[in-house]
Amino acid sequence: MAPPKRARAPKTADAPATPSALMVKGLTAADFAALDSITEKRRAALEAVGEGGTTSRNAVVVAALRAFIRRELPDGDRRF
Repeated sequence: MAPPKRARAPKTADAPATPSALMVKGLTAADFAALDSITEKRRAALEAVGEGGTTSRNAVVVAALRAFIRRELPDGDRRF
């Protein structure tokens, strides 16, 4: 006789309605160097203000993507 099947693990949480991660494929070493340069420029500007702010490569990519989305959407759509 076969052993009993193992009970399924309970769901920990439902998946979010909006994914929180996005993988961007196809970036070159030059793209990463440009992103790192922009990130360091923004980080230096924040440090110059002296309020403890910082930034990341991800924040730079999100800002660039949002700017692109705003340009591409019809004028009446200002969700971003």
